[in-house]
Amino acid sequence: MFVQRMQWMQSEIKQRRQRCLRDRVEPRGSQAGFVGNAYDASRTSPTGAVSMNRDRDRSLREQVESHRVEGESLRGSIREKELLLAKLREATKRAEEERARVAEVMEQKARESEERARRERERAEERDRIYRQQLWRKRGLKEKISSRVGPERAWETYESLWDALARSTTKSTSHSSKSLSFRDIPWPLFQTPKSPVAITPHNVAAFLLSPTHSAQKTRRERLRRALLLWHPDKFEGRYLDKVDKADREAVREGVRAVARCLQELLQAPGHA
Repeated sequence: MFVQRMQWMQSEIKQRRQRCLRDRVEPRGSQAGFVGNAYDASRTSPTGAVSMNRDRDRSLREQVESHRVEGESLRGSIREKELLLAKLREATKRAEEERARVAEVMEQKARESEERARRERERAEERDRIYRQQLWRKRGLKEKISSRVGPERAWETYESLWDALARSTTKSTSHSSKSLSFRDIPWPLFQTPKSPVAITPHNVAAFLLSPTHSAQKTRRERLRRALLLWHPDKFEGRYLDKVDKADREAVREGVRAVARCLQELLQAPGHA
């Protein structure tokens, strides 16, 4: 639009110049000027007509220059806005790249954390498995000795299992004691019980008061020493939280059954 207007003004100037030249030779009607009075005044004076045309040309040139300056200003404003828009696009691009980088870093850290947790679980499971195998081997040894060798070795297995259970509560092995089951407990019986029902005063007395061990101790000393080990509050405070939840209630009942058996044996008539 601006360019068309400039072209029209330039064409108008050219036409007026041509009319001015014709008026010098022979002025004719309205071609001598745009206003009748001005033409009448300049008819008798060719110099006045030339001056009038020059004023009109100067006015047109001034208008052209004004429009040119205005166009340059508009183009400069457009360039500034284009530069600002380019900067905004670049800033938006950098912000998106930074968000993507941060998201990738966070995702990588999350993956590494999950991997560390997985490896730690695997190590803990492996330690628990090894410890469970050790307990099972010791328990199997106890059953084998009790059933094939005889009661003289059962006491040694009983004490070794108690030592292992005590070590399981230390700081270095506390992680593995959580895998204890009902059958992992060193019950004071010749045969490992399957439930608390098998824990009776007769079976406890047959094991603890057997003549095959602790011959240097009296009956009362044996029972009191066993009662210190099987005191319900002490046992539950040290070992119960290391037992599997599925067997925890059975172990609690078994420990209380052992304590009741020991109390009955201590209070039995003729053995006070």
